[in-house]
Amino acid sequence: MGCEADSDDELNDDKSQEELLSDPSADLSKQTIRESSPFTPLFESIRSKTLEDTNQECEVVDNDMYLPSVVDLIVSSYAPIFPLWSGIMLEKPQTRDTNSSVESWFKYVKSDIMSGERDKRPARFVMKNKSAIHARIILETFPGAKHGKTRGKKRKNDTASRIDTQEESWNKKKQKKTRNLYHKTPSHKHMTSKKTKMTNLPVVMAWGGKVGPTVLDNTCTIDNGLTVVHLFHQRKEEFRNFLALYEECEPFTTLKTVLSLMDEKNFNQAKLVWARLSTNSHTNLFGEETEFMMSHFDRQWKSRTVSKCSFDECSEPMRESKTKTGISLNLDETIENMQEVVNRWLRCETPCTARGDLGEPGDDTACEGVRQTRRMIKQAGPVAALRVYELCMADQISFHNLMSSKEINIDDRVFELAGVTMYKEGHFCAIVFLDEEKYWYDALNACLTQFPKDMLTRYFPSHALYCQIA
Repeated sequence: MGCEADSDDELNDDKSQEELLSDPSADLSKQTIRESSPFTPLFESIRSKTLEDTNQECEVVDNDMYLPSVVDLIVSSYAPIFPLWSGIMLEKPQTRDTNSSVESWFKYVKSDIMSGERDKRPARFVMKNKSAIHARIILETFPGAKHGKTRGKKRKNDTASRIDTQEESWNKKKQKKTRNLYHKTPSHKHMTSKKTKMTNLPVVMAWGGKVGPTVLDNTCTIDNGLTVVHLFHQRKEEFRNFLALYEECEPFTTLKTVLSLMDEKNFNQAKLVWARLSTNSHTNLFGEETEFMMSHFDRQWKSRTVSKCSFDECSEPMRESKTKTGISLNLDETIENMQEVVNRWLRCETPCTARGDLGEPGDDTACEGVRQTRRMIKQAGPVAALRVYELCMADQISFHNLMSSKEINIDDRVFELAGVTMYKEGHFCAIVFLDEEKYWYDALNACLTQFPKDMLTRYFPSHALYCQIA
């Protein structure tokens, strides 16, 4: 039962943020949030004043929504944390008619990010959310990324739905054209069916695996690299000949064993052998593919770098260093193809970064010269893993130009593009080249398929794998 008050007095609840924080009744030294929150006495005073205003004789009416215990619950449990579920702390408070955006986000977290799993540790939950948020940021900033089409039907124009504005029309049925048996020809779609093209494809490894008691988990960091190299090894005799020259050098001694196991379709054992190159705890390969795959190929590459400054009074006119980290691509301009990227890495001109000894003692002015850098390959490998993630993210090379760079020349060595690994929200896939055709490889599907429709909006190039052929 409840009643409605006849009084029209309004509550004076327009206190500023400074007045609330300076309220002497809010003792911040108290232990609990409820006791120390300045909003607890505020809501208590509002409730007391409301009860005083309504504590008068009035007509009693039936009210199914009358439930005083709800007010007690709000004042005791939710009033102390009022800023957490309201916009009072915002510089410009906003009022929303619905919290659908919040509900949509939590649905995304529970269904997409966590995949319905609710028994994960906090660290795992944070890492999954970090990867998803990072991917959404990339999706907003990556040039050329396109959002998918909006679900649902298009909203009809208001004028089109009004009867008084519509023109009169007749629903005239169209006559179907019929042909007899002698006019029918084989369907063009049937003759060029996609299913026909997808037959007789090689068998590829699946995600994860188990060898005896050892369970392999999160293997996408090595699945793509091994699959790309293995398929190229099967169809290119030139690459097999060059790979044979490195059989006594790691990681190619191990790679030879791995490729032999993959030829026998013993994929789990092949992954186990390769994983032992990185760590003894090889049961979980969660992380970056650079750590478990590409770094082994980079280790074979060694170069000597010599640079000379054009400024005569430079404190470091000549620099010389040795590099053992493979081919590192770091540019600040748009490049047409991967060959130009490699050429800029071998020979480039950059502003000199030397400081000091340019004038009076103690002068720390930067050098004004241009440093010409030349890199000479001292040791190379049959596989070049070029990290292109940053180049594509910065729009320094487009996806089309990357895919069209089928061959590159590195210090008189010819390499052919075998495949490109792709990254998406903590998962790696790959684009595999088979002769003139390109296929999509996802270890979760354990097969070669056609490109997904949302490939360029959800996946980003990670590494381009080139194999030596001349």
